[in-house]
Amino acid sequence: MHAYYDGDVAVKIVDRPSYFEFTNPGDMRVSKESFLRGQTSIIRNSQIALLFRKIGISEKAASGGPRILKSASNNHLLAPEIKVDNEHNFTTIRIWKVDALTLLNDKFELDKVQRFIIDYASRVKTFKFNDLIAKSAGTYGSQSKIRQRLNILVESGIINVTGKGRATFYQLLKTPAQKKVEKIINLWDLEKRLY
Repeated sequence: MHAYYDGDVAVKIVDRPSYFEFTNPGDMRVSKESFLRGQTSIIRNSQIALLFRKIGISEKAASGGPRILKSASNNHLLAPEIKVDNEHNFTTIRIWKVDALTLLNDKFELDKVQRFIIDYASRVKTFKFNDLIAKSAGTYGSQSKIRQRLNILVESGIINVTGKGRATFYQLLKTPAQKKVEKIINLWDLEKRLY
């Protein structure tokens, strides 16, 4: 019901092991932020939307974006990606089925210590080396082994490091799109608490 059917691009749904991807002809009629926050719904095909509402598979609440975000957040999945191609007049939304650890493990063939570090980093915003050691509780080898694997992840651009000495913090590197989605999720949570 959101597609621009007079366009040159067909509706396309792709199901891959790590994501679903939906491509609709036409641009988004609301901003990406508005879609993800569920602020506005501007229906392109009102007759189709009415039909969907009558059979109970649609509503007017603009809740699709927030439901996608909530599901991704609750299941620790990668944030959805939205791409609008104005030149070719289509919009693509990728909804991930995997978390950062799974995606990175497939790409880099991580050992169990690196998987532990990435899993921990994906669950906290920032951490110190001592936090990582405390969480490992000796399960993943010596401190030097964990530090060595952490340094490899830093050098590979997977983990970001800031500060020096005791003020050194680590965090999983995020794309600008992921940071934006994270801000939207934080705003959404704040709005829910205020209302």
